[in-house]
Amino acid sequence: SWINASRAKIDRENWFLVVELILVRGVEIYMYYYVVPENRIITWIERVNGYLLFQECTTVWHWNHKRLELEAQYWKHVEYFPHGIDVHLPEVRALRVQLNWYRVGECLTLQSLIQIN
Repeated sequence: SWINASRAKIDRENWFLVVELILVRGVEIYMYYYVVPENRIITWIERVNGYLLFQECTTVWHWNHKRLELEAQYWKHVEYFPHGIDVHLPEVRALRVQLNWYRVGECLTLQSLIQIN
């Protein structure tokens, strides 16, 4: 089956395969991605057109920004499908610090916009 062949290609037991059946013009298509807990990202085993995924990154071309989008999609997956994914206390603390830095950055950007106007 396709699932077994896909898993054989990656040979990673700790990656989670997520498959979604969608209909496109009456044709069944299986969309998929892998969840990679140790890197906190999602990925694919074939080349993927990332237009829809990275559409918010239109002015940012640096890989770190795109990696952040893959990590955001990972956390979205964890939010919707938490089964089998452990989030340990040090990770929670690190995320809290990271989110606080984003909040500080947003506040500084907002303040500078207010001063300009």
